Amino acid sequence: MFLKEHGEERQDPEKFDKAGLVFPSGEALPQCWLDAHYRESEMQR
Repeated sequence: MFLKEHGEERQDPEKFDKAGLVFPSGEALPQCWLDAHYRESEMQR
C-alpha cells in the first residue's frame, strides 16, 4: 500500500545502469545485479 504524504508527488521510474553503483564498504556488487542472465548456462544442463 502506498501512502501519499501531503504535497508529495509520485515520481516516474527511471532506468539506470547498476554497474555505476558502489557499496560504501567498497564490496563488489553481486553478479545477479550486473547480469540478469548469469545462471542461464546452469539451467540448460
